[in-house]
Amino acid sequence: MNSILKIAETNEWIVFAIFLSILFLLVGSAEVIRLKLKKSPEFSRKFVHIIVGLIISTTPYFFKSAIPVLVMATIFVLINYLTTKLNLLKGMHGTERITYGTTYFPLAFFILVFWLWDSDRFIISISMLVLALADAIAAIVGGRIKNPKYYSLTNDRKSVEGSLAMFISTAMIIYFGLKIWYPEMQALTYYFVSLIIFCSLFATSWEAISSFGLDNLFIPLSVAWTIHNYIYGSANYFIDANLLGIIIGYFSFRLKFLNMSGAVAIYLLATIIYTIGGWMWTLPIFSFFILSSILSKIGKRQKLKLETIYEKSHKRDAIQVLANGGVTGVIILLSYFTPSYLWYLLFLVSIAVVTADTWGTEIGGLSKKNPRMIFTFRKAERGTSGAISIIGTIGGIIGAFTISIISKYFIDLNWEIIFIITIFGAIGSLIDSAIGMTLQAQYKCNLCGKSTERKIHCDNKANKISGFNWINNDVVNLLSAIATVFLAFIFFTKF
Repeated sequence: MNSILKIAETNEWIVFAIFLSILFLLVGSAEVIRLKLKKSPEFSRKFVHIIVGLIISTTPYFFKSAIPVLVMATIFVLINYLTTKLNLLKGMHGTERITYGTTYFPLAFFILVFWLWDSDRFIISISMLVLALADAIAAIVGGRIKNPKYYSLTNDRKSVEGSLAMFISTAMIIYFGLKIWYPEMQALTYYFVSLIIFCSLFATSWEAISSFGLDNLFIPLSVAWTIHNYIYGSANYFIDANLLGIIIGYFSFRLKFLNMSGAVAIYLLATIIYTIGGWMWTLPIFSFFILSSILSKIGKRQKLKLETIYEKSHKRDAIQVLANGGVTGVIILLSYFTPSYLWYLLFLVSIAVVTADTWGTEIGGLSKKNPRMIFTFRKAERGTSGAISIIGTIGGIIGAFTISIISKYFIDLNWEIIFIITIFGAIGSLIDSAIGMTLQAQYKCNLCGKSTERKIHCDNKANKISGFNWINNDVVNLLSAIATVFLAFIFFTKF
């Protein structure tokens, strides 16, 4: 933080001007060359991606103060966002669809500089080199190889060959980067090899699951976090976390609890949580996931009738994992940087909310009676967003209570705290129903007349009858978790 706050010397601003001029010249030249040679925007985009990444990876060795570097990153965040929004400079942004990858690129660099400038500048360089080279190599290999094997975990299509190239090139960059910049790792030990393998797998998984350009944010941050945690944390924890995440992801996919994207997402989430918090943090969310998945299999035939109403099937995908575990992941990262007992309480609240909602939905789906809407108390079809039942509400409370009891094994939670966490879980479930009734997009099938969360029903486009298009069940789950954790934060800090 000292060098971040330190005022840059005059000569550093001269170097700043030189760097900025080179980068602007590079981007402008790429656009001119693209137009002259009549190349596709994708061709020049890869070129800019690689060269810019190589240039900015050297900045830790040209500046003493972080201020010029942060200013430079901020300038390009703003410029890249505006040019993407206005569809300008296609040589830098051009892809088959609009993404904000070029905005995430300098944003990731800004975060790395702010975080690591004082302590580990070499990690900044290694992380940006992985983004500049390994990510580009993956795209080039995937585009050049004949008859690649494609897969899609989210919205972007990837190739197996490209992902393999990403893994290998990431491993090589980390190996040579640490050999050059971190002399303490000269020996090729078991831990060093494990770091290279699992860090490469971690970064490649983020690349595989990212879409809309988010890989430009997640790849460098994941590499930096992995190396930083390996150096200052526990190597054993990171290795065990990866193995645990792989096992959970594999069996979740094999048992059809998750689809492939969900399995990769749970691997990433489990790795982060176990590395930072061990079993104390892992077991509560692991229990939610396993118990909820088993619960979803009970009364499967009866619940299959509701599949036509719900937007997604019982097999969870990456977005559902993010909606249920995203807030949890953010909280544990906050605890990593600013340790506090409060974060663990909020962590338990976040899991209690998604457990109460999930158990309420699963158990409520077994009821033979129709539920009632949360505000009007009118009877509704089972599966309708915003509808609650007595059995579902009780099931949700039991779920939240179960999470609290499991956590008591690791930390001495008194019964008052357990009661409070359970209550917040129940409140979060009701908030979820309230948002589902008022804001979630609802559709009506033109053929069968059923209300549904699906845009397509009976192989035909359904008409939207209420809510906002962008608010689906995953967004509702995320919003209810955020709202409840915010209320819990106020409660725990005030009372």
